[in-house]
Amino acid sequence: MRHRGIHCDSGPRNYFSNKGAMMTGFSSWSNKQKEGTDMDKDRIAGAAKQAKGAVKEATGKVLGDAKMSQEGKLEKVEGKVQNAIGGARDKLKE
Repeated sequence: MRHRGIHCDSGPRNYFSNKGAMMTGFSSWSNKQKEGTDMDKDRIAGAAKQAKGAVKEATGKVLGDAKMSQEGKLEKVEGKVQNAIGGARDKLKE
């Protein structure tokens, strides 16, 4: 049976399998964490701050609030700097 172009009659597919071996995305992710390839916390926080700043900037523009828009721009820049610091720390870990 097909539903909107998706093949549905064989049950759920395991897109993370390798030659029939059962492997989930989470076990793959946890193995990378054990190898020490996880992202620095500054990169994650920086990306979150960038997103928050973008939303704040857009909201300020929609509402016509110049102060809020400027605060959003500043938050985006702070997030970029924090993300860059985290990237540098990741490079040092390698």
